[in-house]
Amino acid sequence: MMKLRSTLFFVCALLFTGSVISQDAPDWVWKTPMMKVLPTGEYYDLPAAQDQVNYQNPNTTTRYVNTGSELLVLPPNVRPFPHTATQSEVDATTMKGNGSVMFASWNSYGPSFFGTGFAFSNNGGTSWTGSHQMYTPNSGDPGAIIWPTGSTWAGRLGLSCIQGFGHSTNNGTSWVFDMNFPGASSFDKNFSAVDETTGSPFFGRAYTVWTNFGGTFVNRIVGSYSTDGGVTWSTAQPVSPTPASGHHQQGCDIRVGPGGVVYVVWAHCTTNGQNSTEDHLGFARSTDGGVTWIDQTNTAVDVNGIRAASLFNGIRASGFPRLAIDMTGGSRNGWLYAVLAEKSGGPLTLDVSDVTICISSNGGASWSHSKVNQDPSNGRYNYMPSVCVTPDGGVNVAYYDQRNTSGFVTEYWMSRSLNGGATWTDVAVSDHTFTPAPIPGLAGGYQGDYTGMTFSSGSGKIFPFWADNSSGVYQVWTVGITYGPPPANDVVVGPFLSLPGTFTAGGTYAIKGKVTNGGTNAQTNLPVRFSVNGTIQTTNTISSLPSGAVDSSSFSWNPTIAGNYTLRIFSGAATDENRANDTIVTTVQVFPTGTVFNQGQWCRNGLNILIPSVGSAPRDSIMVNIANTFDVVDVNVRIDTVLHTWDSDLTFNLRRGAANVNFISAVGGSGDNFIGTVLNDSATTPISSGTAPFTGTFQPSSPLSALNGQTLNGSWVLGIDDAVSGDSGVLKAWCIQVTYRTLVGGIGTIEIPNYYSLSQNYPNPFNPTTSIKFSVPKAVNVSLKIFDVLGREVATLVNEVKQPGFHTADFNASNMASGIYFYRIDAGEFTSVKKMMLVK
Repeated sequence: MMKLRSTLFFVCALLFTGSVISQDAPDWVWKTPMMKVLPTGEYYDLPAAQDQVNYQNPNTTTRYVNTGSELLVLPPNVRPFPHTATQSEVDATTMKGNGSVMFASWNSYGPSFFGTGFAFSNNGGTSWTGSHQMYTPNSGDPGAIIWPTGSTWAGRLGLSCIQGFGHSTNNGTSWVFDMNFPGASSFDKNFSAVDETTGSPFFGRAYTVWTNFGGTFVNRIVGSYSTDGGVTWSTAQPVSPTPASGHHQQGCDIRVGPGGVVYVVWAHCTTNGQNSTEDHLGFARSTDGGVTWIDQTNTAVDVNGIRAASLFNGIRASGFPRLAIDMTGGSRNGWLYAVLAEKSGGPLTLDVSDVTICISSNGGASWSHSKVNQDPSNGRYNYMPSVCVTPDGGVNVAYYDQRNTSGFVTEYWMSRSLNGGATWTDVAVSDHTFTPAPIPGLAGGYQGDYTGMTFSSGSGKIFPFWADNSSGVYQVWTVGITYGPPPANDVVVGPFLSLPGTFTAGGTYAIKGKVTNGGTNAQTNLPVRFSVNGTIQTTNTISSLPSGAVDSSSFSWNPTIAGNYTLRIFSGAATDENRANDTIVTTVQVFPTGTVFNQGQWCRNGLNILIPSVGSAPRDSIMVNIANTFDVVDVNVRIDTVLHTWDSDLTFNLRRGAANVNFISAVGGSGDNFIGTVLNDSATTPISSGTAPFTGTFQPSSPLSALNGQTLNGSWVLGIDDAVSGDSGVLKAWCIQVTYRTLVGGIGTIEIPNYYSLSQNYPNPFNPTTSIKFSVPKAVNVSLKIFDVLGREVATLVNEVKQPGFHTADFNASNMASGIYFYRIDAGEFTSVKKMMLVK
């Protein structure tokens, strides 16, 4: 559950619902969110929020993974509903009987609103519609369901959340908030399910379970059901037995199995706030449509969940279980699969955090327990899993994973088993990385408490859903993964294994590509070709490539003329059943001979820009204009002075063109100020590990390398977001330090003022020459003219557009008589007049 740090919001929730929104409430610090008003009289560039919405995934390559038993096809990741609001804690489902209809929902935070957003697809995930907020009131923790074909409410979307239940009969265009759940008291971590089994006596019945943190059934899992499409709900009844001493029950999930039997699992937790340990998996089932519950136990499986207030990098995490049931009608029909994240010290030999699975083949009477992710134990975190079973009986578990990264950098992975969890094959689902960090303005350490997963039988794809901040703000991502047996003949080319970062005319470069046999037939004497701008340069031959084998092919290229070139490596197999994956293409820029690297520092000093208490961020810009420059290859940021209390309220971002990086995200706790703070990707200490006041050099929260490849010249925009009310601050000075390519050389250093000015000429009195200095904070037409004492114009020194910065104009009065003269500047809305004296 996400939560605002706000006593005011807490009181409002009580007034609307009569119940307290709580999740171990005493652990949280609350502060009030408010809209932020920008001060007038200062220059701000366009907000970075729109860049976040328009952010495009830089990956455009479809990946093909041959596991030996099947071929997985992973197109580029997408955001189903990009928005400026943060998105986290996503659940997803598919309509039974129409596998092209899918529905995902998540927590949305504005910060001017706090609720639930969603995305809807009726074409198997090819395209999505949605909204950032579905109905009011709603307070997050979405549990998504769709009523199945053949039921009275076929196609109806349903959503449980903290304040009750809502539904939509028009694919999410409008929503009806039906009611609160009778008997709910301070409830949390709800999930829902609907009976999709044709012939079940309870076909179409909907169920919701949650933890009651108050009332008669305090600290227990309780449940309610609806027999009228979610409009009304039964009075909540306990699903779980009374917790053991010093325990509570939280993190429940619910599914309906064959014959309409309802199954619920939960975490049996030690009661110690966010540092609880989930020491057992709880279990119960109902055979009478949720009226009564049997086989209730808090100790179905001995586990050791990861729940922690700070798992790493200040984020909290839990081992809350997710549940899936095999409904395929195959040999494992009715098997139960519960997944969670566990730490070392329990019954299994595990790392600091691994994903595990509890499997029951007999309706929960007994369980096996094993590890899912197949990476070695090396101190890396695998956590927050979700699970689904595909129509082929495959068990699919997706989760955050750090096996291939360093530091706190994280990916999203999937493990897939075709034999009921006996063995697993792992594949990276995300085509990008991100650095988990708490979402500013929400509960301490919060980045979401779970992820989601579903499949589309309509498109034959698995859809994992997760949230990450790679676009500059936490957003929900997904990818439709096609699965199935590999074709007989399928050569897969890509990705590039050797591609130089820079090209200069006259150089010789090795271009290397990966080649995989994705088919079941062996390939012999396989031609692999290299072309430039559509013209084949070289053909290599791979003598033997068995099924599933991986090889590579290398080519030499010597560009002689500067310009842009399209490079392609592709297979020339005579028979290939999937031509879509047999080529890789990239466009590169070849720089002229003599191109060199240079470094420059551009600063903004003497500022006094207010960082308001909460809301839209102040923006400040550095304009760079250096002749004969090409792309940027490295960026550091120096925050010379930001004075602000409670540093963890702040997020700093730097934008250049289409690239935007949150380089400081919610660090420093309640400490104050950033003084001489340098953010450098090569630093050894993460900013999250530093202490306030921050001074020195740190790794940024997200890599500044995302700005590499941008052009140097233009506007570099700094944004500072204060996500929580109660304090404000001021930006005094900042710099960018950039390494870039140029033909000229030299270090460019300019300072950009944040004000207009006209200085007194120097020298004064003068004979016959003097200099006049002026400054402009943005590009503007400047007129600087000289007048005599009668107001007649005698000279024009400047009449052109000037870039932001300090400028100097020289005045030569050798042909004028001694006396008093006036000079006047007009720049935008700024006008100023000063007097000077010519003495001969």
